[in-house]
Amino acid sequence: MSELYNANFFNSTLNKPMSVKKLESVISIKEIIALARHCGVVERSRIFDIVSFVCGLIDFNDRGMLSSAKYTINNFRLNYYSKYAKEHISDKAFHNQLRKPEIVEFLEKLILRIYSYIGNVNPCSEHLELVKILSSVGITDVVPVDGSGFFVRLSCRENFNCNTAGRKRTQRGVQQENAGIKVHMAFSNVNGTISHLSITEGTGSEREQVRASEYGEGMLNIKDRGYIDYNEEPHYADRSQFHLTRYRSNVQGTIVMAVDGETGEILDALIGKTPSSELPENIKSEYIDMQVKRINDSGDEVIARVVRVRTPDGEFSYYGTNLPMDKIPAKAVYLLYRCRWEGSELTFKALQSGDGMRTINSSLLDVILTFMLGNILTYCFKQLVATVAKRIAKSQDSFSILRIHTVLEATDELIKAFTSGVRSSIYRAIHKQLARILESCTRKEASLRDKQTFKDLPTVVKTVDALVNG
Repeated sequence: MSELYNANFFNSTLNKPMSVKKLESVISIKEIIALARHCGVVERSRIFDIVSFVCGLIDFNDRGMLSSAKYTINNFRLNYYSKYAKEHISDKAFHNQLRKPEIVEFLEKLILRIYSYIGNVNPCSEHLELVKILSSVGITDVVPVDGSGFFVRLSCRENFNCNTAGRKRTQRGVQQENAGIKVHMAFSNVNGTISHLSITEGTGSEREQVRASEYGEGMLNIKDRGYIDYNEEPHYADRSQFHLTRYRSNVQGTIVMAVDGETGEILDALIGKTPSSELPENIKSEYIDMQVKRINDSGDEVIARVVRVRTPDGEFSYYGTNLPMDKIPAKAVYLLYRCRWEGSELTFKALQSGDGMRTINSSLLDVILTFMLGNILTYCFKQLVATVAKRIAKSQDSFSILRIHTVLEATDELIKAFTSGVRSSIYRAIHKQLARILESCTRKEASLRDKQTFKDLPTVVKTVDALVNG
């Protein structure tokens, strides 16, 4: 089986109720210990200090630029003892705690606690503005899906499925197949949260990890070519959902209708051809909006919308969607796909560059999962800090996902304040560092290149608004 782990976090389209309402109780010592005992992580706190473990995990992963050589269990243990834990236990006992499957469940529930408190408060206001613009077609959330691969130790092959692509690795003069896993993640633009996470072996099926059927109505699912599933596309409409997928250049189907995406001119010369066929010399359209007929695996005829975009270098990219032609023009389809950059791609960049996501030096799946969830815990903690700071400052500025996680520092003072269980201590720590937090998180003016290539979310939102609402 290629899937090694999966978890649902905060899914906005299912309207999960807010279960954590008091800031001081989100990750307080009392709640951490109660949750750890509920999950069976510790029976007696003196054996393993679970609060110090949580603090140490956030602190250790905040050093996102640690090299893989320094991202080790031993360095984590040294950091845990030097800064947080009061009592030492043997190395064997310490490692036995890390390998418990219960600790994976504990971290998953702790992440859920943070997300349950944050709820619908997203410090990145452009995400919310985009959904408001798209609400006329019934969209309630934009959910990009993406994945990233990580190598693991070759000895992991003895413990779990971890086949992966790529060059063979040489070990002790012998060439061996590499070992790796792939992390698949969906990101809610409305909440600014990771909505679901799954981990597979490196060669696991990507399309099975989209999990669109687990979402409610109004979700716009954006995904790259690796997640293409032609047979699944018609089911989005059955669930009152939307999809937007970047296709490969060999797009299946036959054109039955085509128009210039900007002028609306009918392009009869393309009817009967494939979507990626060579264009006649007289067609210079930058955006071509097409209705394409294809036959699915069941032998049924399906009509799909495909947008063909001419890139600045003269090449073409292709996007399949069920967004209505009369409400979302071709250029807007292309720009909405660019939202994937601000969502899932920047989330992975933030996790890897700012929150330390990589594989720890272990051959055990539960230990690897523990530190991967520790990366996400650090990600959530920084978002919690940013959200509270923005509320205290009553700031109207938009925060940048990347800056929250690569510039904002999760200091010892902040970590200890949030675990203290005292609201005044949290506010005091935030007020003391408020100017630094706001400076770290606030979105800066984008470069001209990022604006021109639509990697700047405010530019994308303004342009989509002009295209959709005139």
